[in-house]
Amino acid sequence: MSEPTELAGVLDHLRALVASDTTSGGSNLAVVERARDAIGDRAQEVVIQRHPDGDRANLLARFGPDGPDGVVVSSHTDCVPVTGQDWATDPFELVESDDRLVGRGTTDMKGHIACVLDSVDELVVADLAVPIWVALSYDEELGALGAVPIAEELVQRDHPPARVVVGEPTSMGIVNAHKSVRAYTYTFRGLGGHSSQPDGGANALRAVIRLGGFIDDLADEQRHTTDDRFEPPFTTFNLAIASAGTAINIIPDRADLTFEYRALPSEDGPALADRIEAHAREVVLAELQRTHPGSTLEVTSPGILPALSDEPGGAAEALVRNVLGTGSPARTAPFGTDAARFQAVGMSAVVCGPGNIDIAHRPDEWIARDQLVQGRAFMTDLVAALSHG
Repeated sequence: MSEPTELAGVLDHLRALVASDTTSGGSNLAVVERARDAIGDRAQEVVIQRHPDGDRANLLARFGPDGPDGVVVSSHTDCVPVTGQDWATDPFELVESDDRLVGRGTTDMKGHIACVLDSVDELVVADLAVPIWVALSYDEELGALGAVPIAEELVQRDHPPARVVVGEPTSMGIVNAHKSVRAYTYTFRGLGGHSSQPDGGANALRAVIRLGGFIDDLADEQRHTTDDRFEPPFTTFNLAIASAGTAINIIPDRADLTFEYRALPSEDGPALADRIEAHAREVVLAELQRTHPGSTLEVTSPGILPALSDEPGGAAEALVRNVLGTGSPARTAPFGTDAARFQAVGMSAVVCGPGNIDIAHRPDEWIARDQLVQGRAFMTDLVAALSHG
């Protein structure tokens, strides 16, 4: 790695980024505009992808030649809410406290964005041998939604990038795998009635309870398939939200259950979801319909994020190892990232960025100054590694 880099420019960017409330689902345009201003007309290409709502956007900027084997440096612009959190300072004002820089998004992941934007001058003047793409996405916290159109745009290029480095907070270590996240809502509709006549109704809440029991048993079954690289080392389930009923003496005619599961890469895919839905329809709904033939089941998905699988000899991991000069083993992450979206369309992807994920999403979120130094130096070394000479 290079010697520590002057942080004045990084902190200027970070201060402005933190001041912009980019809570997921809301506008991120202030951050996109900040990036657009930093880049100006100096990139070879800039693409703005507007969300259909018009209040948020992705940004893609290419530096260097329009050729093969390019590298994407990816960040997400959104943050989790601060509602209900007890902050000691204004979460949207960057506060320096000893070696800590406090503010919403400092770690996850505006610190990385600040390092990338501060490197634009280097990207512009470098004699790059391959293109470097800067990618900023929206709504990562809602299921890596913004990364989908970015990945689709890039893979359709004549020369799609080959490698992606996602700068999520890993304390500048290498993360090459994470679990998938799959969420579903099951809505049963039965038949209401007086609680004194249970056979005269079709109790939708009972259906949800029976389905929850099946999912709980499935969760116990999955504990027997393990991968010790992960913590916990098995596919996990969470019965998250249930709602039903209006009064103690009325049979519930509707009940909803929302759950998620986080599958090991080896277990990722629709198989578990298919088992749950088959049981829900063939056993639980069938029983409900024996009482009331008009009973129904609706299944919706609030979001699905595929797993990130490790790539033996992966090009992205090899690049990051070269830049960092490390032989340290890669590790896995307990959280999902945009990297899975890029890998899903055929790009080699890895996660490496400044900050500690244990500090993310919490009140008084902060990033260590030394992490910004390392993140900024990584960008300098990356540019050098991908340049002629």
